[in-house]
Amino acid sequence: MRENKIILSKENGIQFLYENCAYSGVKKIADIVRKDVELVLGICPEELKVRKNLSISKIVNTSNVKSGKAGNESSKTTIIFATIGKSEVLEELVKEGLVDIKDIKGKREVYKFSVRPEENVILIIGSDKRGTIYGLFHLSELLGVSAFVNWSNAIPKKKKKLEISLDDSCVSKEPSVYYRGFFINDEWPCFGNWCMEHFGGFNAKMYAHVFELLLRMKGNYLWPAMWSACFANDGPGLESAKLADELGVVMGLSHHEPCLRHGEEYSQLRGPKSKYGDAWNFRTNKEGITRFWRDGLKRNGNLENVITLGMRGERDSKILGEDATLKDNIDLLRDVLKVQNQLIKEEVNDNLREVPRMLALYKEVEPYYYGDEKTKGLMNSKELKNVILMLCDDNHGYLRSLPDEEMRKHKGGFGMYYHFDYHGDPVSYEWINSSYLPQVWEQMTTAYEYGVKKLWIVNVGDLGLNEIPLSYFMDLAYDYEKYGSSNINSADEYIHTLMEKVFGDVYSEEEVEELAEMYIKYTRIMHNRRPEHMGKFVYSVCGFYEAQKTLMEVESIIKECEYFLNKCKRTNKDCFIELIGYSVLAGMNLVKMWIYSGFNSYYASQGLVVANAYADMVTEAIKEDRRLKKVFDKAAGGKWKGFADAEHIGFKKWNCEERKNPTIRNIIPIEGSKLMVGLEAEANYTSGREWSPKQMDVNFLKPIKNYGITSAYIGLMSEDKCKFSVEKDSDFIKVALREKAHASLDDIFKNYKTFCKDVMSKNNTSKCVKKTDDNNDISLGNYIIDNNSAVNSYVDIKNPLKFVDIFVDYEKLDKYYETIDDLYEKKKVSSKKKLTRSEQAKFKLLDSDLAKEYLEKGYVICHVKIKYDLGEVTLNVKTDRDGIKAINASHYNTKYYKNENFEIIEGLGRDTDGVKVMPVVDKVYKLKDAPVISYSVDVKKSGKYNIVYVIEPTNSYKYGGKITFAYSINEEKVRKVNVLEDTYVAGVTADWEEGVLNHARYIEDVVTLKKGTNIINVYGLCNEIVLDKIILSKKDIKIPRSYMGPGVN
Repeated sequence: MRENKIILSKENGIQFLYENCAYSGVKKIADIVRKDVELVLGICPEELKVRKNLSISKIVNTSNVKSGKAGNESSKTTIIFATIGKSEVLEELVKEGLVDIKDIKGKREVYKFSVRPEENVILIIGSDKRGTIYGLFHLSELLGVSAFVNWSNAIPKKKKKLEISLDDSCVSKEPSVYYRGFFINDEWPCFGNWCMEHFGGFNAKMYAHVFELLLRMKGNYLWPAMWSACFANDGPGLESAKLADELGVVMGLSHHEPCLRHGEEYSQLRGPKSKYGDAWNFRTNKEGITRFWRDGLKRNGNLENVITLGMRGERDSKILGEDATLKDNIDLLRDVLKVQNQLIKEEVNDNLREVPRMLALYKEVEPYYYGDEKTKGLMNSKELKNVILMLCDDNHGYLRSLPDEEMRKHKGGFGMYYHFDYHGDPVSYEWINSSYLPQVWEQMTTAYEYGVKKLWIVNVGDLGLNEIPLSYFMDLAYDYEKYGSSNINSADEYIHTLMEKVFGDVYSEEEVEELAEMYIKYTRIMHNRRPEHMGKFVYSVCGFYEAQKTLMEVESIIKECEYFLNKCKRTNKDCFIELIGYSVLAGMNLVKMWIYSGFNSYYASQGLVVANAYADMVTEAIKEDRRLKKVFDKAAGGKWKGFADAEHIGFKKWNCEERKNPTIRNIIPIEGSKLMVGLEAEANYTSGREWSPKQMDVNFLKPIKNYGITSAYIGLMSEDKCKFSVEKDSDFIKVALREKAHASLDDIFKNYKTFCKDVMSKNNTSKCVKKTDDNNDISLGNYIIDNNSAVNSYVDIKNPLKFVDIFVDYEKLDKYYETIDDLYEKKKVSSKKKLTRSEQAKFKLLDSDLAKEYLEKGYVICHVKIKYDLGEVTLNVKTDRDGIKAINASHYNTKYYKNENFEIIEGLGRDTDGVKVMPVVDKVYKLKDAPVISYSVDVKKSGKYNIVYVIEPTNSYKYGGKITFAYSINEEKVRKVNVLEDTYVAGVTADWEEGVLNHARYIEDVVTLKKGTNIINVYGLCNEIVLDKIILSKKDIKIPRSYMGPGVN
């Protein structure tokens, strides 16, 4: 008896059974899968055609099956693929009782994958055309072939054999979302150049590759490119449309292309003598426009489509002028819908329920559906009966309105138009992937939970370089049960799985994990500020070291990516470049360029010679940007040339026409000897001369990790060398001199701790070296750990910038504060009785200037002096432990709930995790019923504090609605804040623009905190809220300007 498995191998032989009656598109996919088999096993399966005289008993030895014996006419493994209703072989197998199809019959896009070792047969049965196609591609997946095999040259691992066991038999699920697809948009210059370079246009040869990618991702729906292309004409003719229909791809057209007519078609056909008239105006040219739509339905209506309804202005604009009223627009759209529905009945099917139709509530169309208190909208109108209502995000990945419980009764269902690419306000993003999967998960699972399940489509721009987020989007739509709300952190898991699938044969298991983490870090940085939205002052040079920290992280990612690229096998290198390498290296290089530009501008404004070095770095980064593009264009023999053509540097408005490269400034050193002293993380500097400030306050407010560190810098302004010395006056602070710019704070602190042990008690200068993983030395410069003594150094043209790192010894400082607090309280208690000599001696400590300063202000000030021949600067180091506190939303103390709960969404947020009320439910909570999450914060001194809640810039899910954020401090009354301004309109107003550019929104208030532990309670009144971080600072403290804000404590 044969084992319970089938071995596919070159030695055993493989054949695919083809039937004349099968769908031609299914047979074309079978040809593709045969090539997949050849790619892995080195054998292209033979094509076995069913002849009239070749009975099923000869293909499958039915007598042996019934008797329990093994075998078929050939020793080769036979792959039988069949679609219910389109296979005579399947009918005979069912008739003879050898196959049961009850579990898939009548279902949508389902396949049964049956492993039959006794017959040496793998039977793939589809409930319909797409079900069979997905079943065939399931065989490819078992072989280790990814969806990117042909599109991105993702070469799978070669195998001598593949064992497929009975355990691999399965019945697939019905897809979670009915229509699942993508929109090729904003296609010039990238997608257009790629098409012209490789296919000569937007024709069927090109779309064959797009359809294959879509189907491998288990998608079924597509909006084709439409800026200049006409899908129904460019095939040539209907070739592309016919191929889509043959392969089971449902075609649609974008939100402003009704009745199967393309956006550019009317401009090509209009004219004074045209039968379609010369005005895209339904009121003045109703006859011509109606004829134009009718002919589109006649041409493509017999193919499988979702027909777009409605009417917008030409080239994605409003249909009526700005002076038109809401009622004017609603009345027009209602008349348009009546005519379009009648045309569809006449030209496609007189039973409209059987014709998939869609109206996109995009931009200005959304209010036409809802209306207002004076004007009834199109909601519940008979013109929209059984029509899919496609809702939309705000073009930047944040949903707009969602259907409430009453709306969900609409029988046509709801769709969602989402964006991974956008050409429009406030600034476009079209170059490389800058979409962050945790945000995609949070927004799209919310849509699904609100009943948006009929249609999902995502704008992928040029498609190339957006494959990874697209793959996740499609899998989420296909199998919501696996990736959706029940799997909160599926986004990160997905990336790890995908990297293993594509590069598991290239790198070790540990390296694949590191590759996935590198890609996640890259997408997070790209999403925090999209490439086109970057500028030199985004990451602050003077706020919480964020420019320095970001630069260190970017350089680390570049180093990792270069390692993976260099180690990648030749057969997989092109794939790595297309899917990961170019995007990561070019994206990180762009961030680095802008940070260098920020340093150049900052130091140049002070006249520091080091600005010239940063100017050179900016220039080199621009050269590197161009070099990386050339490498990409040449990869795989130029296979993807065109996809990297998008402009991406220095956007000034929404489009690229006015973009500019960074402006750099070079400094001509002054004659003689001159330097400048500044604070690295604060916009404060001075030369310390008689006519300039001689003191600077160093506010020790940076909650970096859990240690205190800040830095001053000494910068050269002149041609000649400048000598200087550094000294301090307190044991509460330690000082070290550093030569290396952009050393990570972790490195600085680790080296400080290491060398403190050795030289704390000595006047010593020690060379501080950190060993990297590859055992290379990274010199951070000379670190001087001193005992209140002067240290001498210099700056010159070769070393024009040095740093003085100042550390607060909080262990020693806290003990001092606690001693003073304890003595102060004891003295108050003892004030009415006579003190002993011992007590009097202890209480004398309270009379010191230092103690008085602390008792009065809550902190003490230590001093660091930087002296040189022509000046002196005193740094007043304010050792305030309550300066700024930042709390990660996931670092909660307790959470209280009844039926719903706050859940942590890992990675959601710009630098931390996010929390959100789950499961998503369509209701507004009353305060007493709302889930609550609490945070503890300790302060050393009571008083007024500024509080900032950082949240995701989501929109209200109720059209025209508000978002209420509620919180309380300790036992105080709950405060409610309307997150959105009364004038707020998603996609329009300035506050919306700020939110989508920053990917954050801020709720600010002033609260009173008591000394000791305080509790901050946040109430989940609205499920739009995703909390990222809480920031607290003393009311009298001015927080330095920064993009990311302080790091969490």
